[in-house]
Amino acid sequence: NNQPSTLINYSIKNIKICEISTTTTTAKTESTLSDVESKVELFPNPTTGKFTLQVPANSAYKIFDLSGKVVNENNNALPLNEINLETYQKGMYLIRIIINDEKEVYKKIIIQ
Repeated sequence: NNQPSTLINYSIKNIKICEISTTTTTAKTESTLSDVESKVELFPNPTTGKFTLQVPANSAYKIFDLSGKVVNENNNALPLNEINLETYQKGMYLIRIIINDEKEVYKKIIIQ
């Protein structure tokens, strides 16, 4: 058993596994998310506290401060939502919009 071991290196070339289908799937996913994001609008931004959030049908939203605390939410959002955060501190807030209970879009709002 004291025989020297032999190391053999094999090189395999031109193997492509699911390259085309993966690329296609990724492109479709990005396109779908992009379509959804284009339907979400937030204005004016920056704001003094009052702003409008436009979302697609069957949407919900939560607004978080930078510590992660929910400061405003609506589980049955209208297409146009007038939101007032004038009583909150100035700074940046994160809005999570959930569409059809499956797609999520994040926006930031700045209160001056």
